[in-house]
Amino acid sequence: MLLFGSAIIIGYVFVFGFAWGAGYYPTPAKAIDDAGKLLDPKEGDRVFDLGCGFGKVVLRLAKRYPNVYFTGVEVDPIKFLWCKLAIRANHLGGRVEVVRENLLRMDLSDASGIFVFLSRETSIMDRLQKKVFAETREGTKVVSYVHKFKHWTPSERVGETSLYVVPRRGKLEEEQEKIA
Repeated sequence: MLLFGSAIIIGYVFVFGFAWGAGYYPTPAKAIDDAGKLLDPKEGDRVFDLGCGFGKVVLRLAKRYPNVYFTGVEVDPIKFLWCKLAIRANHLGGRVEVVRENLLRMDLSDASGIFVFLSRETSIMDRLQKKVFAETREGTKVVSYVHKFKHWTPSERVGETSLYVVPRRGKLEEEQEKIA
């Protein structure tokens, strides 16, 4: 019975998770630390993890950056609930939240930083790039692990982690025309 239950859980996490957008590929701790260095969040900043899964990134960064607010965005109901419980178990409820939402519908206008580890197999990175350009302020930092934005040159790279910075508005319109 335990074996059967384990098979169901593993099947859900690694296979059925694709029904909600992507399977489960945990972000390595080093990549999270690199993302934190690239984002370099300051007191009062708001950092989003789009497609936060079980919350590993928001939890680790929240412990490292105690005066920063973190929002995990996850559409998968099981991962969302797990993340919500992990936030509570780590006593981070005042600074970390998780929202059950499609990341392309989430309002990013108050983001200081955004972390993503999404799939290159879909057009999600192209759609997210357009959304980031449309909603965020100049200077907003976007860090992507492994997957790159096609029409956006990283400002900095550490291993497989890339930092992108939203350009000033005049430059922004030029960038948007490239990806339209």
